[in-house]
Amino acid sequence: MLFTYLVLKITILCLIAIGIRGTLPRYRIDQITQYNWKHFVFC
Repeated sequence: MLFTYLVLKITILCLIAIGIRGTLPRYRIDQITQYNWKHFVFC
């Protein structure tokens, strides 16, 4: 149950990140999301 919840949460965050990247200035968001995802995945 907890694993399913985490996967769902990550998927939603990913979709939100893609949506933000489409609307805000690209280079800034790329730097922020790359840092956050690397930190989040390898944490």
